[in-house]
Parts: sequence; C-alpha cells; structure tokens
Amino acid sequence: MEASFYAGIGGAFLGWLAIVFGAIDLLKLYKNRQDAMLSALIHGGINATVVLVFSILILMKYPEYPDIRADSATILIMKVAAIGLMLNGNFIGAQLILKYKVVE
Repeated sequence: MEASFYAGIGGAFLGWLAIVFGAIDLLKLYKNRQDAMLSALIHGGINATVVLVFSILILMKYPEYPDIRADSATILIMKVAAIGLMLNGNFIGAQLILKYKVVE
C-alpha cells in the first residue's frame, strides 16, 4: 500500500508541474494561435480537474499513513471516472497537435 501512496504523491506533483508548463504553453498559444485556444482551454481544464481530484484523494489518505487501508468501492469508482476524464482530455490535447499543429 505504501508504494501506491508514494506513486500517488509523485503523480500529483508531476501533474501540478505539467499544469505550470501547460499554462506557459497556453500563453504562447494565445499570442500565436487564437484558433486553437478553446481546445487548449478545455484540454487544460479537464487535466487540471483530474490532477485536483487525485491530489484530494491523496490528501484524504495522508492521515492513515503509514497504515494505509485499501480504497473503498466509491473511491475506486471516482478514480476510474477521473482516468476516463483524463483520457478525454488527452484526446483533446492530441487534437491540438494533429489538427492545429501547435507543436514548435
């Protein structure tokens, strides 16, 4: 259980780091590619929501550390829903690259 807790902390940290770099990319996009802004905002909003959800779930587990219990069915359903949402957000991110050609 501890390994999954540490992985969750690492994933949340890297997610917040990705949000910072994504915001920097969004500012560049605002100057150069107005046509892709709506898709970029939706992509960033979805992924930021997923990072927030997983961060909250990790924070909820922290008081149990180091004797972490298995997640309840409700928490597992929330995690599966967040992963599904993340897949949709990443699909929109792929469209930014393939359709709008926003890669430098």
